[in-house]
Amino acid sequence: MVISMVLIPVMIRMAPRLGMVDKPESRKVHLQPIPRVGGVGIVVGAIAAIIIWLPLDTLIWSYLAGALVLFVFGALDDSLELGHYVKFIGQFVAVGIVIFVGDVWVSNIPFIEVPLSETTGKIFTFFAIVGVINAINHSDGLDGLAGGESLLSLACMAYLAIIINEPEGQALLIMIFAVIGGILGFMRFNNHPAQIFMGDSGSQFLGYSLAIFTIILTQQVHTSVSMALPLLILGLPVADILGVFAQRVYHGMNWFKASKNHIHHRLLELGFDHYQSVIVIYSIQVFLVVSAVKFRYASDLFVAGLYITTCALLFLVLYFLEKSGW
Repeated sequence: MVISMVLIPVMIRMAPRLGMVDKPESRKVHLQPIPRVGGVGIVVGAIAAIIIWLPLDTLIWSYLAGALVLFVFGALDDSLELGHYVKFIGQFVAVGIVIFVGDVWVSNIPFIEVPLSETTGKIFTFFAIVGVINAINHSDGLDGLAGGESLLSLACMAYLAIIINEPEGQALLIMIFAVIGGILGFMRFNNHPAQIFMGDSGSQFLGYSLAIFTIILTQQVHTSVSMALPLLILGLPVADILGVFAQRVYHGMNWFKASKNHIHHRLLELGFDHYQSVIVIYSIQVFLVVSAVKFRYASDLFVAGLYITTCALLFLVLYFLEKSGW
């Protein structure tokens, strides 16, 4: 946290010279240019803590290598706006490293009793991690939103790792707290009205970390929990990106073109102000992660059903409010 808080003021001053400034445009809600270099503080702070406090085995090295790849591609995009296809290259390389070198992959999924084969599991894991990276990346639309949602998910995982009290969970717990520290240092400058944005370098790193930590927690450390638990842990960003993707497919829109139909955009359109929109989303995220702790041993059907029902109710309420001219 200290490293993050020290780095960020320096990066704010350097951002214009680096070209890492987020300028206002039609799909964005801020009205003034804002430096998007917060990811530097988050990533450097987290990685430094991990290197200091953990022995660097193959898993840790692969995680750090993937994080570095994402950080470089994200920072280049923040500066040069390379586009989503180039970002995908960075994501594919980073995820490939952690799966094939770090051997992090999903072998058990909900509703299927038989473990997945290694090939099938690694393919599934590849798309799952890339999906979560983009879910967090796209949730970064309001001051404090992506950082706050990620903090709630990480706090949930930290609590689960603590109550398990297994040796395998200690390294994971340190990694989680390292990322939490990086976010806390950043959030000091990202509260509304924000002095800085995390940019793609930060949001992609958070999505990557959340996905990997969730897999390690549920597939390696605490295998007795529901295999659907990652839905509740990761929470609303996953439902949000799936909802946006479904709308784009239904309306024949470009799958990757940025738009203003995310949950936070819809809340703003309904008349909620910035604070209110963030509080609504935080509240739902809190409900989901608390449910993850409470119902961690429930059946896959119950856990998945609770997640789907909660998110479906949110989308229905938004739909009816929009139709009623709220």
